[in-house]
Amino acid sequence: SHSITVSGGANGTVAADKASAKEGEEITLTVTPSTSDSKDYVVESLVAQYSAGGETNAISLSFDKAGGTVKFAMPDGDVSVTATFAERTYSIALADGITGGSITGFRASGNYPGQKVLLNVKPATGYKLASKDKISITGATVELDDFYCFTMPKADITIGAEFDSYSGEAYGILNNYGYIPGKVSVDQRTGLMPGATVVITIIPPQNQKIAKVEVTDNQNNKVCDVSDEHVFIMPEAEIRNNAVALHVEYESTVNHNIYMRTSLGSYFINDVPEGSLISKDIPDGCVIDKIIASRVDNVQATSERGTNICLMHQDDTEYWFWVADGDMLVEVDFKAKVKAKPDTIGDIVLKDGTAVARENRGYLSESQKNDAIAVIFYDGKAEFKWLASKFLGSCVLGVGLAEGYGPWCGDYLGSDNGGYIKFNSTAAHPIYIGEGRIYGGHYYYANGELIHDVQYYGAYNTCVYGATYPQVRFDGLLRGTNTFATVKNSVQKIEQMYAFNFCDGYKDQAGSRVKGTAYETGWYLPTLPELAELLRSVSYLEDVRTTYLDVAGVI
Repeated sequence: SHSITVSGGANGTVAADKASAKEGEEITLTVTPSTSDSKDYVVESLVAQYSAGGETNAISLSFDKAGGTVKFAMPDGDVSVTATFAERTYSIALADGITGGSITGFRASGNYPGQKVLLNVKPATGYKLASKDKISITGATVELDDFYCFTMPKADITIGAEFDSYSGEAYGILNNYGYIPGKVSVDQRTGLMPGATVVITIIPPQNQKIAKVEVTDNQNNKVCDVSDEHVFIMPEAEIRNNAVALHVEYESTVNHNIYMRTSLGSYFINDVPEGSLISKDIPDGCVIDKIIASRVDNVQATSERGTNICLMHQDDTEYWFWVADGDMLVEVDFKAKVKAKPDTIGDIVLKDGTAVARENRGYLSESQKNDAIAVIFYDGKAEFKWLASKFLGSCVLGVGLAEGYGPWCGDYLGSDNGGYIKFNSTAAHPIYIGEGRIYGGHYYYANGELIHDVQYYGAYNTCVYGATYPQVRFDGLLRGTNTFATVKNSVQKIEQMYAFNFCDGYKDQAGSRVKGTAYETGWYLPTLPELAELLRSVSYLEDVRTTYLDVAGVI
């Protein structure tokens, strides 16, 4: 028998039902993320490996991010299993049917419990938001402050709003920033309706910090309150010329340090004055997955999260915040930008049918890696210089991630002639076709030589000498979608057709990742034209599997 070693690390556990087992025995892993009143965790990765013949080999595992049980067959070698866990984040959605205004300033996903969220509310012309009570938040109990800011709960939430009709004039902000030291601006200066969020951007003079911000009328009378984040809500009030003014005062300050801990690299921003505006754009090809800012004392690279600070703006591609009265830790995780569907060679197909473009593969998050199911190797855009391209025409083909090893078919299939053919050391990969959700797979010799006999030479294709020749003749076939049905009608022992059965039952194969998705059925063995196109991209596909998706095996 061989040993089984498990490691759960921090924020979760993983346990095996056996400490050792013989080859072929079923092993059950139980993966349990940690939970608490303030935060929950999810499974980020689950990696199993075994040693045999001096080499380390991967075991394909499919897992639920919420945890649970995972089964695999014990290989011929000692097994080690490692699980990692990530803090669970939550979504914010807008309710359907909101009319008369907009609500922005939040991210649809990747929101941490405890983070501060500022809603940017803008009533449309002819509408107003009478009070914060007109904003509804469902999914959890959430307290909204007077500036439409709230603390993210440990739940997915939906935000709604009721905008009332308004017949009065719009408000504006006087363009009188010239005599205020530093730089002052607002996100919208004219056309403001009552209840609108106004975000003030202030860049203090050198060695100064913001001491006071007021919104006044033209007689310097206070009109409304301003939050610590320099936000105010446009009131419905009698103001001369329907315009307000800003009054800003400064005082001396000390500088602070910010540690930017990001999935694209971490670094310090040193000697930044309190009250300074920090604005960050992100590289093309990726989007923000999660972000949270907090105040910490004497920030270090190893500092833990402190008191949460409200980000002034955040969306998928940029964010900004004010420097607090102390050092700060800003944590940002990125993920690859996705497109609606795969359509280009090199696209990485995800479980939900979206895809990551080849050039963005370096930004894949752990979650996206775990959701990957296929890689596109043919897109129908070729110049038709290859014979295979002429056969395939306009379609999108991709290779799946799971693979199986074994003979092409059984030693004996009950044919009249008693003949048999057996191919050892073969590997199989299903193929995904983007349009119409058609799938496929392939088998070939371990040394890379195609088993072209199986696709070309009539009855020998199915390893059955005695089958009726026309029934199993596949030469000239362009798509492999119906080959398995043909084989079923021609073979007495279909269970011994291992290659075909592998693809037909692909959803249940270890590492396929398609069970429970819209892509669990329809997998098949491809034809020669499809295989020819696959081999043109084989080096890139292998690089994606091993380097970017951490999937072991050789295509």
